[in-house]
Amino acid sequence: MRPFTKMTKNIFGLTGGIGSGKTTLAKIIQKNHKNIEIFDCDQVAKEIMEEESKKNGFVFDKKKIAEIIFNNPEEKIKLEKIVHPKVWQKLDEVIKKSNENSIILVESAILFDIGKEKDIPNIIATICSLDERKKRIKARNSWSEAEIEERIKNQISDEVLIKKITVIIDTNCNLDQLEEKSEKLYQILTNWKNEKLTL
Repeated sequence: MRPFTKMTKNIFGLTGGIGSGKTTLAKIIQKNHKNIEIFDCDQVAKEIMEEESKKNGFVFDKKKIAEIIFNNPEEKIKLEKIVHPKVWQKLDEVIKKSNENSIILVESAILFDIGKEKDIPNIIATICSLDERKKRIKARNSWSEAEIEERIKNQISDEVLIKKITVIIDTNCNLDQLEEKSEKLYQILTNWKNEKLTL
């Protein structure tokens, strides 16, 4: 089922690799502007998997799921076929209920991997230096260097994002500077011109 039954012009994608700062940016802009709705695909997918686990009498284990996703391509595809359609169905429900003045930011690291750029043509991307990304990931996860590098390798690169995407947010900055960038981004979202910009 294709989502986005209304308000297509007010729907934007927010993508970027792990540790690139997209979630922090999303939280800042939502905090400062109540008409911004964040649809966090990862969080919704997790909730769906938890629900499915309960229905089938299993205990949801995020670590085991991550191991399957990164180490077993066939099982990963099977899982995605179950979860992804449900995620986009949830997004459709959010769009139907949303206010006409709302701006929906669909946050997902894999928009391009799953071909959703066709449904969400206006996408913003966060980029960041590799060293800073690793530093951020280490601060919040107990992954080894090899695990971090594997996850980064399996995601779309900043170089590709820069070529594909109109608005790029460089998050190699402190929180005050990111707050300033979030305000500039808000102005861009409310007056979208599809111009090539880097903040």
